[in-house]
Amino acid sequence: MYPNPFIPERADPYIVKGTDEFYYFTASYPAYLNVDSGYDRIILRKSKTVIGLKDAEEKTIWYAHKKGNMAKHIWAPEIHEINGKWYVLFAASGSENNVWDIDCHIIMCSGNDPYNDNWIDMGKYTAYEGDNFSFKGFSLDMTYFECAGNHYVAWAQNGGNSNVYLATIDPEKPWQTTCPAMLLTKPEYDWEKVVFRVNEGASVLKFGDFTAKSGRKIPYFINAGMIKTGDQITKMGEFYAKAYFEKLGAKPAVLYGPAYKGISLSISAAVALSKNGLNVPFFFNRKEVKDHGEGGTFVGIRTRMEAENQ
Repeated sequence: MYPNPFIPERADPYIVKGTDEFYYFTASYPAYLNVDSGYDRIILRKSKTVIGLKDAEEKTIWYAHKKGNMAKHIWAPEIHEINGKWYVLFAASGSENNVWDIDCHIIMCSGNDPYNDNWIDMGKYTAYEGDNFSFKGFSLDMTYFECAGNHYVAWAQNGGNSNVYLATIDPEKPWQTTCPAMLLTKPEYDWEKVVFRVNEGASVLKFGDFTAKSGRKIPYFINAGMIKTGDQITKMGEFYAKAYFEKLGAKPAVLYGPAYKGISLSISAAVALSKNGLNVPFFFNRKEVKDHGEGGTFVGIRTRMEAENQ
């Protein structure tokens, strides 16, 4: 659906859709050859569509300070609209010569247009009074989210490992936390402990309240209609096949693909399983009963007994 790479040489990408119906993109501006030739600004792109961000004009909205605090290592910016105002959360240096002396910082847009209006330094992120841990020498990758009327920030910080922490904020003053930091996650799995023990780059998956066509209430919705190419449906089939083997092993079963979008998913999964040595039958339903061909409501093999009689 999107070219890969989408936007070259822009690590730590972040995209958000504003209430103005525009999409905004920001990312770490790269350093070439050494850290003194980059990581020195915050860039922004703006487009009416996500794909339009690829070739949208890139503008620098803020430059690092010439020396001292916020002079180097401008990393992992995220742009957020909080309580009607625009902010960018990012990591920046506390001193010029120590790459590990970085902490979360914030800037605020002076107006309603983050692409064209000026930005104001709000400085280093401030911890809740009495919190002597947060933002003390190595913190980065801050993100923001709202849930059930409450507002939160999450960030990574050195707490023996690089862990992820969570705290509440006041949306009127989103440059400081309003409670002590809570440990959210720490490195526990093998893939989190390769060379270094690291949990960083937290993202938020926010569940909603959707009603499926069946009338069933569900907390999430995945639009399978966005799978539109052979490569995409092949990859999706491989994902389903992997999940099948993890849950059922080589145990025989029958795959059901509810019409219409589930049809291609069940077929692609059956193909992927077949390529891995497991011949699994599939079937799907029709929206209307047919009285010609094989007739009925269903197409395919609905039971293992049918499969064994083929």
